[in-house]
Amino acid sequence: IRTGVDDIDERLVRPQDVLVHVIGGDDGARKIPKHLAELGRGQPLPVRKLQHQLQLERDAPQRGQQQPLVLVVDDDASYRTTLVEVFEGAGFRVQAAGSGTAALAALEACMPDAFIVDAVMDDMDGFALCRRLRAMDRYRHTPLLMVTGLDDAESINRSLAVGANDFATKPVNFMILIQRVRFLLHANRQACE
Repeated sequence: IRTGVDDIDERLVRPQDVLVHVIGGDDGARKIPKHLAELGRGQPLPVRKLQHQLQLERDAPQRGQQQPLVLVVDDDASYRTTLVEVFEGAGFRVQAAGSGTAALAALEACMPDAFIVDAVMDDMDGFALCRRLRAMDRYRHTPLLMVTGLDDAESINRSLAVGANDFATKPVNFMILIQRVRFLLHANRQACE
């Protein structure tokens, strides 16, 4: 089966039997890698799911390239540590800061590819930090995801108004958070090309 962007459907196929067109590939097609073939444990999967996994693979940095650097900003030390461990486990490089002021100071030593910022912090809240970051040319378009315990529409709208690309409410599903950050990084790369 050959699939393209226009003809992906929900057909069920065995991953190990699929030949998927990979845009930008040398020969235009390749066999599904073994680890992707094992996605459904030999069971049929929707072509769309396989295409999505291949897209994630294609967008992942190649060997020798550095993984994206995420700056996690949260004043809750245990939550911050959890986020660091989760994102490192997902293959990201991670820096952490316990306040908005500490985050700004950390920018002197690192250049993050994405930010995960808690909205409510004592020193400088996430809204103020986001405004400061968006005022800097270097970080005007860097993906920023606001994490908040506030789930009212006003707080969400405020997050987006100050420049956050996305938001997540606590308690956070870490797997979804990782995928959101990956999506934001991918969209940012696409916009820069």
